[in-house]
Amino acid sequence: MSPNDPFGRAPGERRSLTRPLALAAIALGFAGLIGAGWLEFGDATRRPGPVVAPDPGAAPDARSPVADPVADPARAPARAARVEDLSPFERAFYHRGAAGVARLYRDGDRVGAELEVLRLVRRFPGVTSLRIAAVRLAAERGDAAAAATQFLAAAQAGLREIEPYATAPLYAGMRNEAAYALALKLLESRRAEETAAAPEDDAASDPPEVSPPPAHAPVPAPLVDGAAVIAAGNSEWSEIDGAVRAYISMPPAPQGPPPVIGGASPAAALLNRLIAAGRAAGNHGDFYENRDDDHSPFDLARFPLITPVEHAPEARVAGFARSAPLGLALTVAGKTAPPLFGNSSTAITKGEGWRSIARQMVSSPETAQELWREYASNQIYIYPEHRDHDPLYGDLFPANTPYQIVTQGSSWSDRAAMESVATILAAFRPETKAALVRERLIAPTVQMIWRRCQAGIVTDADYLSPRAHPSVFPPETVEPERMVRMANALLPEEIPPAPRLQLLDQRRPAKGVSLFGDGLSETLFETPSAIALLFRGVDERMRFTVTAAGSVDPNGRPLEFRWALMRGDPERVTIRPLGDDGQAAEITVDWQQDVPVPGDPALNSQRVEVAVFVDNGAWISAPAFVSVAFPPRQHRIYGPEGRLDMVDYDALSRQDVYADPLLWPLREWRDVALHDRQGRPLGWTRSADESFARFTRHGAQVTETDDLGRPVRAVSMAYPVLNEGPYQRRVAQLPAGRELLYDYAGPDDLQGVARLAPPRAPDAAAPSSDGAPPAPAATDAFSAD
Repeated sequence: MSPNDPFGRAPGERRSLTRPLALAAIALGFAGLIGAGWLEFGDATRRPGPVVAPDPGAAPDARSPVADPVADPARAPARAARVEDLSPFERAFYHRGAAGVARLYRDGDRVGAELEVLRLVRRFPGVTSLRIAAVRLAAERGDAAAAATQFLAAAQAGLREIEPYATAPLYAGMRNEAAYALALKLLESRRAEETAAAPEDDAASDPPEVSPPPAHAPVPAPLVDGAAVIAAGNSEWSEIDGAVRAYISMPPAPQGPPPVIGGASPAAALLNRLIAAGRAAGNHGDFYENRDDDHSPFDLARFPLITPVEHAPEARVAGFARSAPLGLALTVAGKTAPPLFGNSSTAITKGEGWRSIARQMVSSPETAQELWREYASNQIYIYPEHRDHDPLYGDLFPANTPYQIVTQGSSWSDRAAMESVATILAAFRPETKAALVRERLIAPTVQMIWRRCQAGIVTDADYLSPRAHPSVFPPETVEPERMVRMANALLPEEIPPAPRLQLLDQRRPAKGVSLFGDGLSETLFETPSAIALLFRGVDERMRFTVTAAGSVDPNGRPLEFRWALMRGDPERVTIRPLGDDGQAAEITVDWQQDVPVPGDPALNSQRVEVAVFVDNGAWISAPAFVSVAFPPRQHRIYGPEGRLDMVDYDALSRQDVYADPLLWPLREWRDVALHDRQGRPLGWTRSADESFARFTRHGAQVTETDDLGRPVRAVSMAYPVLNEGPYQRRVAQLPAGRELLYDYAGPDDLQGVARLAPPRAPDAAAPSSDGAPPAPAATDAFSAD
């Protein structure tokens, strides 16, 4: 086993990257989903509506697919009844969406989970497990009619079970619906037909189990006109990789003098001399994937030994060949992670969810997980920032990562970066490149060299400064000749590791008191080399601990850990290394807004950023990042000792500042904090439009006060996140039903002691016409004094 195996495998172990998500999904209780392959990487950011077009921003032509394949009438929905029967490329969409459902459900966002299930149902209408999930989610929401409709669709799609739905209390309301009666009739008729068709001896027994057809065995495909073609015949969905794995048979490296790297630059001349002398590996065995229909293609003529990846019609029809990657792994001559780089000079240009592909990839846990999979699989993709890093709105990225290269500009700004990556891959010594491929450290090492060889980055101090690690790289700062020399100087025994981070001891805001929005948290994603947090709570300070103890040098060299502030007010960010070796650090970040972009103070961002480097004595590694993003449109006032005085969640004074609707759902209210004479919190008053309400310090809305104006009765609140359209989300306020009573020691006691009110007598009124049980009350933030 490699000591730096990026997936943490023990010798001989084949560990699925998706196991943590699979464990989380057990809590869903979705019948049949586990066995149907329900949980893999997901993308909850994909919603119907916006268009993916070449990124200059013009309206897309007829060849431009939509971001959500469901919305494309030319792309027929998959009719398979089982997930296993889907093509590998359809399964990539299915598993990514399913992982998003699992996360949303686990986080408490039932509305978002149901919408994502329905999106998947539209694309995969015949998959019974999806219908079952839709039945349960609708029933949990108390929508008996919707649950019954989905139950009928599940029966039509091949559902066999009757008993859970005929007896479970959760589905009591659904059983009063006409659609349920139709489904029951269909299921009973099907069961009767199966019983009648069975031999007499077995008439009373259940129908025999039918073994599924044998799994498709992909066959390695030879190159076609020099290209590796990704097709159904040589591909399969890999649960281990969380990606489509394609099998390619490659011819051996050409004999005789190697082809010349094209171009008359000093870098090309130096590289050709090194390759001719056998001191550089060249590009045989390297792959390139274009994901924009050759809108901004890599110049393969200059690098003739790089193998292009092409997509068969079935992959293209499924939407697997364009825009953001869904996960591609290659097996070539027994090697499971050959070097692969690619690009997509596209962007989502229409609708409220407009963004570059690079920003899309850091907008959800599922897409960030795919970035990490690529990074740990010797893959790296290049994208233009298209309007996400410009003077109009500033730097809009919620996080920085070492996983992708983002270039300043729009179409074709990615070409210099692609040539740089190809040059670095060719310049490695043969033995060094073999070690990098084996250790799965191609991408981290390419990132290290790319960043060290930017213009003006000469010393270690330069490399450890913010100038070497922007969110976006200008194309003109590339110095290719330096890249060739540095890549060729790297020895196998000196290869630096990739820093491995873990978030520890994160102080979490109280739901319904400091953070409002069911299913929302302050963690956007946590991956081994990039952690992204969101400053959603109203406390002035965020405190957490990060450890890099999982970083292991591939050659067992001792490591030194370096922590550095890349962005943010140094007076409002502290980094305190822990222990003698500094493997971990306690980080505190105070509230701040309009953070200047280093090197370009006219450009603002809403992000603080800390980088972690690992020094093995020979080289300083690529960075790992911890990012904290701030809500752009909030206006906050803090008093003494960081005490919150006021927060306006959608301040009129900040309406010209862009706020990503995926990350910052709209909250149209303003809270003014209340304190007693000692400064202790009493709650807050909330104003929205012309409405006004008062809340206790436990987050309960006051419904009754005493003669002194103190709360004596209050009701707990729920804050569901409503989806009001593609990329349009709003936090609503609803009473959750639990009441609190407050008792006071005397007239000077303003805080009082809270206790749960005894349950009220059940309402004798008739149930609603749909017969649905009431929706379960949301858990509030009350804790006894």
